[in-house]
Amino acid sequence: MEVRIGVPHMGNFYIAFEALVQELGITPVVPPRPSRASIEFGISHSPEFICFPFKATLGDLKMALELGANTLVWFEGAWSCRFGYYGRLQHRILKDLGYEFNSLIFSGNPIDAFRDARKALKFDTMRFVKAVRIAYSKSKAVELTEKLALNTRPFELNRGDTTRVERTALRLIRKARTVAEVQYLRGRIMEMFKSIPVDKTRNPLKIWLVGEIYMVLEPEANFHIVEYLGEHGVLVRPFTTIHNWTFRSIRAGRYGPEGEAYARELAKPYLPYCLGGEEQLSIGYMIMAKRKGYDGVIHLHPFTCMPENVAYPILQNLSTRYDIPLLSISLDEHTESVGLLTRVEAFLDLLQQRHTNG
Repeated sequence: MEVRIGVPHMGNFYIAFEALVQELGITPVVPPRPSRASIEFGISHSPEFICFPFKATLGDLKMALELGANTLVWFEGAWSCRFGYYGRLQHRILKDLGYEFNSLIFSGNPIDAFRDARKALKFDTMRFVKAVRIAYSKSKAVELTEKLALNTRPFELNRGDTTRVERTALRLIRKARTVAEVQYLRGRIMEMFKSIPVDKTRNPLKIWLVGEIYMVLEPEANFHIVEYLGEHGVLVRPFTTIHNWTFRSIRAGRYGPEGEAYARELAKPYLPYCLGGEEQLSIGYMIMAKRKGYDGVIHLHPFTCMPENVAYPILQNLSTRYDIPLLSISLDEHTESVGLLTRVEAFLDLLQQRHTNG
């Protein structure tokens, strides 16, 4: 039987995922981006107080199954955050609803996961290495594209130019079939962004975006806040990238002057150990934002996220201690774009007044 693997969305993760499984001779099934309909399905069939990312990704998996997926994959974990246990519960819910599929739950340990995946999916080691190379190269090209968009959007003369170029670049990366083709595209993508008319005399506000990783990286969950901020003249910096999340097991994004390891060290006087989510990173990157001269911090988190709710009072304390404005936004299925963006707009007015007054 042909294996057709479905995957939920999180940012542009699907581009690397597609490349990986296609190179292994497996058919990827990528559902449409999260929509009101898919999220409503997740809400209807999820435990009431579980976090929003669970509900949204449950809807994605249902859409993948309806598009022909016959296998669903998840990587479990033993940390406090419920994310590590999504797979078992989501797969159980879908099977109870009558969906038939193979459920593959892999260990969070990369060596154990590789061993189990090779046994279940029947691929050889050399083919897997080749698949990881193309997935990694595409993931890095996606990261480059996202960073160029972040750094260009506040300066664009024609609103929307950067977003159009970004989407074109992502489509080109997705279509590429070899590492050499992806490497060639990197230069082309840089030229595409350079061709965007900009005004470099602008002095934009600078905001660091922290919080729970799904809410920060999935634009359908955060109402495209990164695009909104950039198009309103803000140089926004998400605390991580989808590339770092995808290749976290090989320490992507962990080290360096703005790496996760340094952010955790900064956070330890206030929260000495990890609770299982991104709470230490939220604290560490807020301190880093102040040290690097950012104007403010926006903290995004699901309504019932335990790690981020623990971090929130610490972030409030740091906001007062370091005199850096903080906007903390709790998101769930009841959040509406108008209310969220109104709060963001008011926050930008406050930052602009401080920015203007020096």
